This record gives sequence, C-alpha cells and structure tokens, in this order.
Amino acid sequence: MKEVTHNSSIIGAYAIAIAEALENLGVVAEDIFHTCGLSLPTTTDPLVRIDNQTISRLYAAAVQASGDPGFGLRVGETMRPANLHAMGFALLSSISIRDFAQRLSAFYRVVSQNADIRCEERGNQFLLISTSTKGADTCFETQDAYIALVTNLLRTISGNRFQLRTLELTRPQPEGQAQRYRDYFQCDIGFDRPEIIMVMDVAQVDKRLPGANEELALGHDRTVMEYLQRIDRSDIVNRVRSLISEELPVRALNKDRVAEQLHISTRNLQLKLAARDTSFQEILDSTRRAQALAMMSRSSVSVTEAAFSLGYTEVSNFTRAFKRWTNQSPRQYRQGLGLER
Repeated sequence: MKEVTHNSSIIGAYAIAIAEALENLGVVAEDIFHTCGLSLPTTTDPLVRIDNQTISRLYAAAVQASGDPGFGLRVGETMRPANLHAMGFALLSSISIRDFAQRLSAFYRVVSQNADIRCEERGNQFLLISTSTKGADTCFETQDAYIALVTNLLRTISGNRFQLRTLELTRPQPEGQAQRYRDYFQCDIGFDRPEIIMVMDVAQVDKRLPGANEELALGHDRTVMEYLQRIDRSDIVNRVRSLISEELPVRALNKDRVAEQLHISTRNLQLKLAARDTSFQEILDSTRRAQALAMMSRSSVSVTEAAFSLGYTEVSNFTRAFKRWTNQSPRQYRQGLGLER
C-alpha cells in the first residue's frame, strides 16, 4: 500500500476487512497476504491506497483458500464505518436514506476512484446507481463487497427496516450462488447489467433515521472534503468527468468551456489529459456511453429524451453513437433486455 497516485484506486483500510473475513473463516490472513506480496494493513488513512490489480490478486487467493465463491459478500458484511474513515461516520449520521445516498454520491471518491455514483428518482422509485469509471478493472468480489457494505449500512441506520425493491448487478450470475444472492439482499436480482442499481421505494427514503445527527454529519463532511481536495488535486480525469456529468443535461460542452471552469488553458487541459493517456473527447464519449446505457435500460426514458439529455441536437446522432458503442440500435438494445418487443 502506498500514498495515493492516479493509479491507486481503493482506500487501504479496505484490506483490513478482507483480512478479518479470512480470519472469521479460519484462514490465516497473514499467509494469504504474504503470498500476494503484502503485509497486513494497519491504518485507515484514506491517503494510503491499494491498487485494483493487487486487490484482484488478493481476492483470488482468498477465494481459493476459503473455498467461498461469494467471499466478496463476506467482506462487505465485515466492513465497518471506520474502514471508510470520516465518510463512514458521516453516513451513519445521515438524516435520511436520501441524505445517505447523496452523501455517498458526493464523497465516494475518498474510498474508491473506481465508480461514479448518482441518485435518480423515477415515479415512486428511488435509484442509487453506480457506474464504473473508465479503466476501472475491478473484480466481481470488489463489486459484491461494495453493494453488501451499502446494504448493511442502510439496514443499520434504518433500524433494520430498509428494504430493496430490486437490485441490478454488473457481474454475471454466479454459478450455484444465485439464490444465496437473492437471500442475502432479500429482493429480485438482475445479473450482467450495465450498471449497479439499487432500487427502493421513494416512500422510505425521506423518513428521519433513528441516529440522525446533522451536526456530526456536517463535521465529518468537512473532514472528508479536506481529503478529497488532496486526492482530487492531481486527478484531472475525475474533475473533467464530473464537470461533464453535471453540465451535459443543461448546455453544450466543449474542451474550451471545461478548461475555463477548471481555470486552466485549453492547451494545458489537453496536455494534462494526454499525460493520463486520454483526451477530452474520450472522457465525453465514455461518460455519454455510461449514461446512455443506463437510460436505455429504463423503459420510462424515451430515445429522444436520452439524446437531448446527453447533449445531442439530433436523435440520429445519438443513434449512430449508440450503435458505435454497442453494435446495436437503442431499440435493439432494449429488446435484448426484454424492455421492447
């Protein structure tokens, strides 16, 4: 584990939960960590990170040693608020489930740079959506641990009254484990989907939680923001992606406008992105692609609505882009998901 760089993706304290989950199964965690070239973690400092490749290697060894293909669920269940540093305690102090979800969306980067999280409300449904960031090569166990952690935190802060309506996972259906996942999350589950989506009733998201404490939550928020400033200072890709996500629905975007908002020249922006092996157009394209797949996975969003929400002036331009991303038209994609005939 090391001081954060743009290649470091996950808070180092995450490995503490992996070690504890191994020990709970009677496996000597130190031996597994040693085989992966790691020492047992000792700090929850959010600036100490562990890269995705190392986490994947560690999980592979843990699954083999434990014989449990659902080991990621155990890790998520083992994780405590302290593993998330100040953000964990801010989440525990949230006023409502909506407040929790918005806080998770705003501050998740302090834990991991692998996903962008957003909240959406559709009719009587409230959605917490996680989209993998470009180049985030996370293993299925990491994804399982994330969703198990969020579910258990929500159950805790709601006095165990939290209930999912449905859950969509990006991982394929695990052989022989599907019922275990349904039992664990207590809802219907869709596998192999483009995003992780937790669907809940709007009626439950605005009820005041038993442990709500505005003063504590705001205090922890300030600590998290201080760390985020240090993490994001050199993370130009996430800063550009965040601006694009915010601005797409309301105005036309180009690299000049984004550079202006970042208070740097357009040339400097291009150079910084090139140093990260990407470009403004690539980030714009990947952001549109992720959002387009999410929108086309919902029957309530029309192709026209999606096109204009993503900044296209013509539906035909959106359709061509969608075919380039998926080799399917939006309608064909929806047919494959069973949303259209």
